Amino acid sequence: MLNTSRFLGYSKDEEGKLIIVPEEAEIVRRIYREFAGGYTYNVIARGLERDGILSPGKFENDNNFCSGEIWHPSTVKSILENEKYKGDALLQKTFNVDFLSKRQKNIGQVDSVFVENCIPAIISKELADMVKVELDRRKRIRNSSNESGRGKYCSKYPFSGLLVCNECFSKFRRHAQWSGDKKTPVWVCCKHQKTKGKDCKSLPIKESVLEQAFMDCIRRLGEDKETLIMQLTQNIEESLCTANTEAKEDIDLKIRALQDKMLELVRKLKTGEITVAIYNEEIIKLENSMQCYQKQKEAMTSHEEKLGEYQSRMKYMKTYLDKAFNFQEFDGFLLTNTVEQIMVINKHRIVFEFKCGFEYEMEI
Repeated sequence: MLNTSRFLGYSKDEEGKLIIVPEEAEIVRRIYREFAGGYTYNVIARGLERDGILSPGKFENDNNFCSGEIWHPSTVKSILENEKYKGDALLQKTFNVDFLSKRQKNIGQVDSVFVENCIPAIISKELADMVKVELDRRKRIRNSSNESGRGKYCSKYPFSGLLVCNECFSKFRRHAQWSGDKKTPVWVCCKHQKTKGKDCKSLPIKESVLEQAFMDCIRRLGEDKETLIMQLTQNIEESLCTANTEAKEDIDLKIRALQDKMLELVRKLKTGEITVAIYNEEIIKLENSMQCYQKQKEAMTSHEEKLGEYQSRMKYMKTYLDKAFNFQEFDGFLLTNTVEQIMVINKHRIVFEFKCGFEYEMEI
């Protein structure tokens, strides 16, 4: 049974089946698109409030839910993490210990069941995958060291968090240069700014130069987009062939063989065929071997997931390359949606590293 009282985007028909509410579904899609485009929870929430869009989270005294004017960042986060919007459902998220206790959050105490394509989807699998990747990326940024300007995600400006110094690998931050009464936004290497050029010689770059460089890059890629897409597709297909299913199945067989050996050791210990010392020595060897195989399997799975992410990003990028010749001004949303990182070689050369796995080096 799914609760639709505060389930933005869905309602129920006369038969009790879930149906999509078009107006609410568009709000959900907006939240997903904006987050994938680099906006923070807070920026998305403030934008929804500014446009007069009501939130789904207010609780009335008569125990009926109604919409509220305030959007909390946590509400945005919960929508982005809800697997139901792509048509799937994770069952048994909570459970009852007994009939007297309140329901508890399931963190592994009981089995959960993941059911795919069980409800009408509002978000495409590709966009949902993009959001998941972005959630993981921002989590890594928050968990990383704060040294050299790293460790905090910011989306105030389109280039925030994207520019990386090739000399010291620090991030760039936005800075204002004044010439009389005229203010010019520039991007400066954090270490260069902190040490006043002592530990890093990287020079500032005007924001307008970076914007023009991105527009030129997209236009050039758009001129030969078919060759680019074909090459990227070929690379992904070759990589998928390398990470073949047979290798994973072979590892599974080896893991099962090790598990059988462990069970055999337990049996021998119980029957007195081996001593505790021999058991401990052998079980450690088997556990170490199993960990090695599990790490190999995880690496293969991670590689396949990365390639799947590249495929989703490639489709997304192709839609923009089709419109490349129509770009009249810089599009920050396009930048944050397609670019993973910009490596600053020097003041006159940069490398755009796209989220679909493609790199483009250019003079600026």
